[in-house]
Amino acid sequence: MLKRRFAMMNDDDLLFDGHEDDGQEQSSSEANANVNDFVKMCIEKFFDDKIMHCGGKVPKYMVNTPNRVCMVINTNLCDAVDMAYKSLRDHISVEDRKIAKYYGEITSDIRMVNDALSVLGRSGTPQRFAGGMMILYLKYCKGVKIDV
Repeated sequence: MLKRRFAMMNDDDLLFDGHEDDGQEQSSSEANANVNDFVKMCIEKFFDDKIMHCGGKVPKYMVNTPNRVCMVINTNLCDAVDMAYKSLRDHISVEDRKIAKYYGEITSDIRMVNDALSVLGRSGTPQRFAGGMMILYLKYCKGVKIDV
Protein backbone atom coordinates (compact mmCIF):
# COMPACT_ATOMS: atom_id res chain seq x y z
CA MET A 1 0.00 0.00 0.00
CA LEU A 2 1.08 3.51 -0.67
CA LYS A 3 0.73 6.14 1.98
CA ARG A 4 1.17 9.89 1.72
CA ARG A 5 3.39 11.51 4.25
CA PHE A 6 4.55 15.04 4.90
CA ALA A 7 8.24 15.79 5.05
CA MET A 8 9.85 19.07 6.04
CA MET A 9 12.68 20.25 3.86
CA ASN A 10 15.32 22.79 4.81
CA ASP A 11 13.34 25.54 3.08
CA ASP A 12 10.14 24.55 4.92
CA ASP A 13 8.40 23.35 1.77
CA LEU A 14 5.73 20.73 2.23
CA LEU A 15 6.27 17.63 0.16
CA PHE A 16 3.97 14.74 -0.56
CA ASP A 17 5.93 11.62 -1.31
CA GLY A 18 4.59 8.14 -1.74
CA HIS A 19 6.43 5.32 -0.07
CA GLU A 20 5.69 1.73 0.75
CA ASP A 21 3.72 1.48 3.95
CA ASP A 22 4.62 -1.02 6.63
CA GLY A 23 1.00 -2.15 6.86
CA GLN A 24 -0.18 0.57 9.23
CA GLU A 25 -2.37 3.04 7.45
CA GLN A 26 -2.90 6.47 8.86
CA SER A 27 -6.58 7.37 9.05
CA SER A 28 -7.81 10.41 7.19
CA SER A 29 -8.71 12.13 10.46
CA GLU A 30 -5.13 11.62 11.71
CA ALA A 31 -3.76 12.98 8.44
CA ASN A 32 -6.08 16.01 8.67
CA ALA A 33 -4.97 16.61 12.25
CA ASN A 34 -1.32 16.47 11.13
CA VAL A 35 -1.95 18.97 8.33
CA ASN A 36 -3.88 21.27 10.67
CA ASP A 37 -1.08 21.13 13.25
CA PHE A 38 1.50 21.90 10.57
CA VAL A 39 -0.52 24.86 9.27
CA LYS A 40 -1.00 26.19 12.82
CA MET A 41 2.76 26.01 13.30
CA CYS A 42 3.32 27.87 10.00
CA ILE A 43 0.82 30.56 10.98
CA GLU A 44 2.38 31.01 14.43
CA LYS A 45 5.87 31.17 12.96
CA PHE A 46 4.87 33.72 10.32
CA PHE A 47 2.92 36.03 12.64
CA ASP A 48 5.36 35.74 15.55
CA ASP A 49 7.12 39.02 14.68
CA LYS A 50 4.30 40.78 12.81
CA ILE A 51 2.54 43.91 14.05
CA MET A 52 -1.19 44.53 13.58
CA HIS A 53 -2.24 47.48 11.44
CA CYS A 54 -3.61 49.16 14.56
CA GLY A 55 -0.52 48.43 16.67
CA GLY A 56 0.61 45.57 18.89
CA LYS A 57 1.46 41.98 18.08
CA VAL A 58 -1.00 39.85 16.17
CA PRO A 59 -2.77 37.69 18.79
CA LYS A 60 -2.50 33.97 18.10
CA TYR A 61 -6.16 33.40 18.93
CA MET A 62 -7.16 35.61 15.99
CA VAL A 63 -5.16 33.78 13.32
CA ASN A 64 -5.19 30.21 14.63
CA THR A 65 -8.94 29.56 14.68
CA PRO A 66 -10.20 26.42 12.93
CA ASN A 67 -11.84 28.59 10.24
CA ARG A 68 -8.60 30.49 9.56
CA VAL A 69 -6.55 27.27 9.42
CA CYS A 70 -9.07 25.78 6.99
CA MET A 71 -8.93 28.95 4.88
CA VAL A 72 -5.10 28.80 4.73
CA ILE A 73 -5.24 25.15 3.65
CA ASN A 74 -7.95 25.66 1.02
CA THR A 75 -7.17 29.05 -0.54
CA ASN A 76 -4.90 28.93 -3.55
CA LEU A 77 -2.73 31.87 -4.52
CA CYS A 78 -4.74 32.89 -7.61
CA ASP A 79 -7.99 33.06 -5.63
CA ALA A 80 -6.27 34.98 -2.83
CA VAL A 81 -4.84 37.57 -5.22
CA ASP A 82 -8.30 38.01 -6.78
CA MET A 83 -9.85 38.47 -3.32
CA ALA A 84 -7.19 41.02 -2.39
CA TYR A 85 -7.64 43.06 -5.58
CA LYS A 86 -11.44 43.04 -5.21
CA SER A 87 -11.09 44.28 -1.62
CA LEU A 88 -8.58 46.97 -2.57
CA ARG A 89 -10.30 48.11 -5.78
CA ASP A 90 -12.46 50.79 -4.13
CA HIS A 91 -9.50 52.36 -2.31
CA ILE A 92 -7.87 53.67 -5.48
CA SER A 93 -9.13 56.94 -6.86
CA VAL A 94 -9.50 57.63 -10.56
CA GLU A 95 -6.84 60.30 -10.21
CA ASP A 96 -4.36 57.80 -8.71
CA ARG A 97 -5.00 55.44 -11.61
CA LYS A 98 -4.40 58.22 -14.14
CA ILE A 99 -1.16 59.27 -12.44
CA ALA A 100 0.08 55.67 -12.31
CA LYS A 101 -0.76 55.17 -15.97
CA TYR A 102 0.83 58.46 -17.02
CA TYR A 103 4.12 57.75 -15.22
CA GLY A 104 4.11 54.03 -15.99
CA GLU A 105 3.96 53.07 -12.32
CA ILE A 106 1.86 50.54 -10.50
CA THR A 107 -1.10 51.47 -8.34
CA SER A 108 -1.09 51.05 -4.57
CA ASP A 109 -3.20 47.87 -4.68
CA ILE A 110 -0.67 46.09 -6.88
CA ARG A 111 2.18 47.37 -4.72
CA MET A 112 0.48 46.11 -1.53
CA VAL A 113 -0.15 42.61 -2.92
CA ASN A 114 3.40 42.40 -4.30
CA ASP A 115 4.83 43.53 -0.95
CA ALA A 116 2.72 40.93 0.88
CA LEU A 117 3.95 38.18 -1.44
CA SER A 118 7.52 39.35 -0.93
CA VAL A 119 7.14 39.18 2.85
CA LEU A 120 5.69 35.68 2.55
CA GLY A 121 8.49 34.56 0.23
CA ARG A 122 11.19 35.77 2.61
CA SER A 123 9.48 34.16 5.60
CA GLY A 124 9.82 30.62 4.28
CA THR A 125 6.06 30.04 4.22
CA PRO A 126 5.30 26.96 2.12
CA GLN A 127 4.01 28.03 -1.28
CA ARG A 128 0.98 25.76 -0.89
CA PHE A 129 -0.27 28.00 1.95
CA ALA A 130 0.82 31.38 0.56
CA GLY A 131 -2.66 32.35 -0.65
CA GLY A 132 -4.39 31.97 2.68
CA MET A 133 -1.45 33.43 4.58
CA MET A 134 -1.45 36.48 2.30
CA ILE A 135 -5.14 37.06 3.04
CA LEU A 136 -4.45 36.90 6.81
CA TYR A 137 -1.44 39.20 6.45
CA LEU A 138 -3.40 41.80 4.50
CA LYS A 139 -6.31 41.59 6.94
CA TYR A 140 -4.40 41.81 10.22
CA CYS A 141 -1.15 43.58 9.34
CA LYS A 142 -2.29 45.96 6.60
CA GLY A 143 -5.89 46.53 7.69
CA VAL A 144 -7.50 45.48 4.41
CA LYS A 145 -11.17 44.64 4.89
CA ILE A 146 -11.36 41.10 3.52
CA ASP A 147 -14.18 38.79 4.57
CA VAL A 148 -12.69 35.47 5.61
